[in-house]
Amino acid sequence: MYMDAIAPLWVVGTERELHEAIVSRTLTANQSVEDEHFRSAYEWLADQLKRRLPGYTGKIPILAWYEKPKNLEFGYLPPGTRGVCIKCQIPVERVLSINSEGWLTVLNQWHLPLARDELLIFEGINVGIGSFDNLEPLQQQVVVDSWDRIFDVTAMKKAGYDPELCALVEKVEASEFCWNEFTSFTARPIEEARMELA
Repeated sequence: MYMDAIAPLWVVGTERELHEAIVSRTLTANQSVEDEHFRSAYEWLADQLKRRLPGYTGKIPILAWYEKPKNLEFGYLPPGTRGVCIKCQIPVERVLSINSEGWLTVLNQWHLPLARDELLIFEGINVGIGSFDNLEPLQQQVVVDSWDRIFDVTAMKKAGYDPELCALVEKVEASEFCWNEFTSFTARPIEEARMELA
């Protein structure tokens, strides 16, 4: 993605996680995914990184952005949580890029189509939380196989998905933080964002 060996990325986390990173000198993702619905998607993602990035240990990754996220108060952390968005400089060999919109599809355990005919086949399946568990095993495998597409950012863009990318990293060393480029915030309920946009 970048010609030089460093990827400038933005990481969002809680103030507590940042304080722990200062003490331990390393930031890692919280390994306990509290929402059971999302656990399998994160475990799938960790397994993919283990296969695709040399030296990756298989832990749940940190999600980072190439551009500083807007509207930090909404959707990144649970409401009421004190958060921090901080810029980092991470060696590219430790970074894997994915399509952001595609990741949301994986997170919801939906099929990720690249063509209209695929969309029509699975039209009735992507209906909501829990629908994946109701699929036949062969259908589940087709859905899971489609998730690999989040790593083909060119194909995702050609298929009309939002071209925004996120980055996945296993850890951020304290020396990789840009301490002069951060924003503190308090997370708010997503419903407040909807009311502000109305």
